[in-house]
Amino acid sequence: MAIIKWVGGSGTSFNNKLNWSPQSVPTSSSDVMIQPAAPATITAADEIVNSLVTGSAATLAITATSSFTIVGAKDAANPGGVSVNAGTINLAGAAVVQRQLPRAKRFVRSNHWRDSFADARQHLRNTHLVAVFGMAFAVLFSLVGAFTYANFHLALPPYRLNSEQLGSIFFVYLLGVVVTPFSGRFLDHFGMRLTAVVAATFAVTGLLLTLSRPLALIVAGLAIFSSGIFIFQAVGTVQTGFVAGRARSSAAGLYVTFYYIGGSLGAIATGWTWQARGWAACVYLLIGVACVALALAFASSWNRDSRSSSAA
Repeated sequence: MAIIKWVGGSGTSFNNKLNWSPQSVPTSSSDVMIQPAAPATITAADEIVNSLVTGSAATLAITATSSFTIVGAKDAANPGGVSVNAGTINLAGAAVVQRQLPRAKRFVRSNHWRDSFADARQHLRNTHLVAVFGMAFAVLFSLVGAFTYANFHLALPPYRLNSEQLGSIFFVYLLGVVVTPFSGRFLDHFGMRLTAVVAATFAVTGLLLTLSRPLALIVAGLAIFSSGIFIFQAVGTVQTGFVAGRARSSAAGLYVTFYYIGGSLGAIATGWTWQARGWAACVYLLIGVACVALALAFASSWNRDSRSSSAA
């Protein structure tokens, strides 16, 4: 099967060969990838392709009375209907967790929103805490980048996984049920720095395994990588409260803010890398981000550890 990528530049017609690389209109034997860097609407009529992978910026407009047929794997990036069901499950799960969590102790509400902003500004002046926020950024950057574009990688030959098979890969997240409590106990016994080294080792090892050809090794690599990310997350959340010292809810809010900004930019930056160089380049990018997360974990505790060593 031939892989054909949308490059655009010659209008929006699906049937214009100048919009594709290589320059050929997709056919029933083509594996089609439409991942424009900027929002784009592609018009199509009575097309037949083998498989289709689209990016979030792509809109495929099928003219009235026409059809678009996929004879092989369905769209790996947009498995229709799954997001609604997943959203319902997430909302129900959040409601259950909210009811089961114990009430906060010694929590003091801010008297005014200006006090909350003052706390946030003070936290952002704390270089050790900013290092923790940077680690949060790197953590979700890596997680979103890896699992988003691993799906694209596995939707293409020689794997050709369909939407259901790609979705099942996310079962590796269940390792968090075991890894997170274990990482907390490891953190208590061996300290933050060694725990961060273990997290980075897991993340890098897992990512390198995804460069293997056997599917089983790729899935194992994603499982090991996600375990490293869960350990990093345990380090980050504990370190946030420890370094902040006061106004911890404000610090936690900033941590989550940087965390989700990292996830958003992770999808974008890894997407650019995927389009330019493919999966291997994405892996090396994410390895670099994991190493940055490790450096930031060390930076967040540098003075404290130095004082402890001097005291000893």
